[in-house]
Amino acid sequence: MLLGACAGAPQSFIVVAGERFPCAAHVIQWQDPQGFDAHSEKCHFSNAALPRSAGPDTATEKRYGVRSARDLDAATQARVASSGWDLPTLRERIDQFVMHYDVCLDSAQCFDVLHDQRGLSVHFLLDLDGTVYQTLDLAHRARHATKANDRSIGIEIAQIGAATKVEDLARLYQHDTSGRLWLAIPQKTGAPGFRGSGALARPSTEALHSGRINGTALVQHDFTEEQYRSLAALISSVRTALPRIEARVPVDTTGAVLDRCLDDAEFAAFHGVLGHYHVQTNKSDPGPAFQWLRVLGLKSPSP
Repeated sequence: MLLGACAGAPQSFIVVAGERFPCAAHVIQWQDPQGFDAHSEKCHFSNAALPRSAGPDTATEKRYGVRSARDLDAATQARVASSGWDLPTLRERIDQFVMHYDVCLDSAQCFDVLHDQRGLSVHFLLDLDGTVYQTLDLAHRARHATKANDRSIGIEIAQIGAATKVEDLARLYQHDTSGRLWLAIPQKTGAPGFRGSGALARPSTEALHSGRINGTALVQHDFTEEQYRSLAALISSVRTALPRIEARVPVDTTGAVLDRCLDDAEFAAFHGVLGHYHVQTNKSDPGPAFQWLRVLGLKSPSP
C-alpha cells in the first residue's frame, strides 16, 4: 500500500523507484535537513569534492550505480535499458536484504567513512536509538556487498561489531552503578547517539555472545532494543515494496542460522534476509549476537 496524503502527524516512509511505502520505524530521508544523501557528488561533512578511488567500480564521484539486468529475460533487459528501473521491474530483480554492522558506533561517522572517504554506499543506516536513514532510492545499486549488489538492499547498523578478544570490547562497554551494561559512545563528528530522552545505549541482552563465523571464534555484545524494533519494521516495509525478499534467513537442516558464507549455488537460490558474512568469506557481520529470527517475527526452531 502506497503512502497517500493524510491528516495529523507526518508518517515515516521508504522510497522505492520514486514511490513511497509506509514504515513504522522513524525514517529520515536523504532530502531531509538531518539526512545523509548518497546521491550527492560532494562530501557531506566538508562540502568538498569527493575523492576518487582506484577501484574499477569507484573511480568516480558517484557513490552508487545502475543495477544490472543481464540475468533477466530479454524483454526486461530492453525495458531497463530504455526506461530505467520502475517498481514492477525492481520487484523481479531485488530478492535479498543484506545486513552489516558499521564498526563506527553511529550513523554519522558511518556515512563519513562510506561516502566521503571510501567511495561506497548503502541504502539504509540504522542508528543506536533506532533512527533509520535512507540514503538512496532503492532503485539504485549501492556498493555494499560485492556480488549481492545488483539484487540486494543493504543496511549498516551502528555497532562496534564482533571481536576475537573480549578486551577489544571492554573499552567501550561499561557498567553503570546498578550493574547494567551500556555503551560509552565517544564524541565524534556529528555523532547523534541517543536523541531527546537522555537514554543510554544499552544492549538488548546483558550477556556477552560468542560463536564461530566463517571459521573464526568471535565475541560480541548485542544490538540495542531500539535497533531491533526499527529493523523489524523496516524489513516489513521493504518486503511489502519488494516481495521477492522472503521472510527467511539461511539455515541448516536443523533450522539453525548458517554461520558461514553461502556457496555459489546456495547464494544464487537464496531469496531473503542474510548477513554480509553469508556473501563473503572474509566478513563476520552482523555477528554472533544478532537475533535473526526476531527481526523477521519468527520463532526459534523447536529442540
